[in-house]
This record gives sequence, structure tokens and C-alpha cells, in this order.
Amino acid sequence: MPQNNYILDLLNIKDKNINFDENGIHDEFIKNKTCKVIDAHLSYIPTHCDKCGCAFESNKDYEKKGFDKGSYVVVPSIFKMTTFLFLKKQRILCHHCKKSFSLRTDLVNFKCRISNITKLSIVVDLTKKRSEKDISIDNNVSPNTIERVMDSYYDGVKLYKNHLPNSQDKEFALRTIRICQNEIEKIKRQCNVYIESSWEDSWTAPYYALDMNELLSLREEIAEMINEESIDVNDNTISEEKVMVK
Repeated sequence: MPQNNYILDLLNIKDKNINFDENGIHDEFIKNKTCKVIDAHLSYIPTHCDKCGCAFESNKDYEKKGFDKGSYVVVPSIFKMTTFLFLKKQRILCHHCKKSFSLRTDLVNFKCRISNITKLSIVVDLTKKRSEKDISIDNNVSPNTIERVMDSYYDGVKLYKNHLPNSQDKEFALRTIRICQNEIEKIKRQCNVYIESSWEDSWTAPYYALDMNELLSLREEIAEMINEESIDVNDNTISEEKVMVK
């Protein structure tokens, strides 16, 4: 197996268009620490232009214009040593629109310097009981990057802290509260026994355990204390469905 394939398997890179330079593995002092740097370049024949979308049917439709300056791509650490992939991408000049562009790869997203393999490693670490700071140190990224990666895998409604909630956020919150309340009432009806309520309705919990006679006597006592003539103590319209059996 060639050396190029060995390094691809070591870094778990699936893109076969990435070629590694001979003797391109060396140590560099980056961000006040010694890091392992692997030099590589990306080159292949594109099928179309990224600027105008014209298809390249022959070699006359495009021209290779060397490589870009290169960028340090964060890859998973090797033997607990911070590792970067110094990747140079081929520049292509389109003869249709006279504009040039850099080739793209599945290893890293466009205009991003964190590899997708590193993002998957972050997702795996998020499933464990670890702090975001420790995960960021192990994956050589910032804590803000950990939050962005976590939000990218979240399908629900995102909460943005830089502005006040809008009407959609309020509707989502109210809809969630109604669903929870309906589920609680459904469970109470199924059990048909007294269930200790949560702290929200703890002040009304003792009254759900009273029977019909106790509720009527309680209404009579309340009417006598507040001397309110509008309360009819003989009104027996209390629904038995709301009375829970002890």
C-alpha cells in the first residue's frame, strides 16, 4: 500500500483526491505549543464551474492555475498531540466566465477550517458527561465551536439570545405547555386516584382529594367567612368528574 493510502487510513479520510507530500509530516510551534502538521494538496478534474455552472466537456473549457496559499485544517489528534492538515487546493480558471475558483472536498466545508471528522468526534464526546471546555481542549477547538456543532445537530426550535422572543417562539412555548398539561390530566384520569401534584398547583392539591360532601361543607365555611351573599351554598353544580377518589 502506498504511503498516501496509509495516511488516509490513519486520519480516516475518504477523499482519494487528497495527496500527501513526500516527507510532509513535521512539527510546528502553533499557538504556544508543538503541533503535528501534515502537508497535503487537493487536485482533480472538476465537472463544472462553481461560478457560472458551465459544464467542462473538454480541457479547452478550463485551465489549472496552481494552488492557493493553503490553510490549516483541524483534524483529530494523533496520540494526544494536536494535529493540523495543511491543505492546498487546486485553482481552476473557467474559460466561459473568466473567473477562477478553488476545488472543494468532503473533508471540510466551504470556508471552514474544522474538518467534518472533528465535528463527528465532538458529537460523540457530547453524548458523555463532560464539560464543553474539556471537549474543546481535546478536539483543539473553542467552546463556542462546541455550541455551534451541538446546535447544528438539533432539529427543534433554536433559542437566540441576541434578541427578544418573537410571536413564533411564544406560540411554540404555549403549545408545549398545553401538551404537557393535557398529558398530566390524561394520566390523572387513567389512574383515577389522587396523585400528588407538582409545585405549580400544590396549593390546590388537597382539594382534589375531597369527596362531594366535604366540598359542599368547605364552600359553606368559605361563604360564612367572607360573608358573600353571591355564593349559593345550596348550589350542587359541582361536577363529580373533577372530584378525585382518595
